[in-house]
Amino acid sequence: MKKYLFLVGAAVFGACSAVNAAVNCQTLPSCDELGYGWTAEECAGQKILKCPFDENALYCTNPAGETECQVGSVLYNDKKCYNSTPSGKSAIGVVFDTSKRLALALDYNGGIVGSTQKEDYISGLEPCDAFSGCDLGGKVYSEKIVAFFGTGSDYAAGYCYNKTDGGLAKGSWFLPSTDELGAIFDREFNNLDDAELRLISDGIAKAGGMSLDHGPHWSSTLYRNYPVSFGGYDFGRGQKAGGEASSKIYDARCVVAY
Repeated sequence: MKKYLFLVGAAVFGACSAVNAAVNCQTLPSCDELGYGWTAEECAGQKILKCPFDENALYCTNPAGETECQVGSVLYNDKKCYNSTPSGKSAIGVVFDTSKRLALALDYNGGIVGSTQKEDYISGLEPCDAFSGCDLGGKVYSEKIVAFFGTGSDYAAGYCYNKTDGGLAKGSWFLPSTDELGAIFDREFNNLDDAELRLISDGIAKAGGMSLDHGPHWSSTLYRNYPVSFGGYDFGRGQKAGGEASSKIYDARCVVAY
């Protein structure tokens, strides 16, 4: 709290007269830059500070019940998690990996090819055996795949590249790697205790999304470079799949970092 008061004080006392402003002064920081980035609805029931430049811009310690993201938490388009649905924000995904800070999309494409070109050698992208532990992550792989095949949405990685849920920019979403798909399976399906809640499925249902399909899913992990083939993950069998022909039709469920 003292930090923000000090910043405001410095901003106010650092202001110059209109005569001298053009010569000696810099533009004052905005309310948002000073930490007053919340609305009355978001700060309801909490102690607040009002920005001296805009009384509608507020500071509070826990806006709209913001909370630490856990596996199964609903992620909103500001890439934060909340105890209750925040006003003016939309749900975009469900958290499945808190260490890598990843969430999967609420919907998926239920039938799409791995790539539109079957024979090409993808320059700059090295194959990674689905079982050897060399996985670099879906973000890295997807960017290289899209750079090679283009930004069309008619194949798995391109479909994720073009996803703009929550107003996010193109390229924010990506096709997960086999290891990332494995993390989803481990946290959702690989459950020896039948009484334990399915946290990811519960989060998807809470947000009104499409339930997890138990079939095979495309990954962005390249298994073989010529002819092009990608690794996959079958949620029904709980197994990674290597060497899948890029012309096969599988699901594509995208992922975003928060």
